[in-house]
Amino acid sequence: MGRLTCLQLVLTAGMLITGSINTLSKKAQNDCTVGYNNSGYSAPHKFDHPWFQTLVMFCGEALCLIGFAIQRTRENRKINRESLFTQFSISESGDYADQPEGVIYHRPPVCHWIFILPTICDLAGTTLAGIGLVIVNASVWQMLRGSIIVFTGLLSVVFLKRKLQRFHVVGISIVVFGLCVVGLSAVFSQSQSGESWKLGVGILLIVAGQLASAAQMVVEEAFLKKRGFPPLQVVGMEGLFGVILTAGVVLPILYHIDIGGKPYEDGLDAFYQIINSWFLLAMICMTAEIYYPTDTVNPKKFWHR
Repeated sequence: MGRLTCLQLVLTAGMLITGSINTLSKKAQNDCTVGYNNSGYSAPHKFDHPWFQTLVMFCGEALCLIGFAIQRTRENRKINRESLFTQFSISESGDYADQPEGVIYHRPPVCHWIFILPTICDLAGTTLAGIGLVIVNASVWQMLRGSIIVFTGLLSVVFLKRKLQRFHVVGISIVVFGLCVVGLSAVFSQSQSGESWKLGVGILLIVAGQLASAAQMVVEEAFLKKRGFPPLQVVGMEGLFGVILTAGVVLPILYHIDIGGKPYEDGLDAFYQIINSWFLLAMICMTAEIYYPTDTVNPKKFWHR
């Protein structure tokens, strides 16, 4: 494992900063109270739509396909220039006996079914963490997301047959201790209000979400790295599959699950709330736009080294 370059350090810092902004914007969405008159009157209520927020995330990831298309276009132009240069050199020399057979460029296909596996993990991890964010404060939520380090390390040992060095074990132990301190302090602070059990559920959901996200990283390492997919393609195709899966399958199913006389996840309600609140619309757009640069410089580019 080599040292990180200056560029990688800058990109990692940018990911941390944009990730924090994304956390605050999502929490601001959850705190919004919006009513509307579209398709019937609805009294003002909070924007409680974690599954819809996952759809927004996938839309942001899908925007990476724009960057991938630009990258692939440049590659095609480079290949064409090299091909024309080779043909011109041969015709000038007139020596066809030494004509090279040509360079064969092996590039992975744009669309592949393997992207479905990390997409499902991403869907589960992001949504579980999103539900937890509705319950838990943003600061606690952001710190508990550090549990992904623990799960990624353990899953790498089990499924990737990696060997953790002594400093890895020490680092993971420190993270576990910090997570215990953060979780217990959050629960004890709510013990007098009688809602500690609710906060505990939120913490469990966040940790479960990080387990799913860690599984996503291991799946990408095991199935995508050896196939040579570019990072922009990986993130973009996961976003595209995620949009199709969430909008076409998950949201319609959750809409028909009745809880307390209301759909468990009402995508139409989320849409009407967004178009009736400029602030909520701005926060949604910020979330989608932040996911694009964040995923473009995601550590997937370093393939979890």
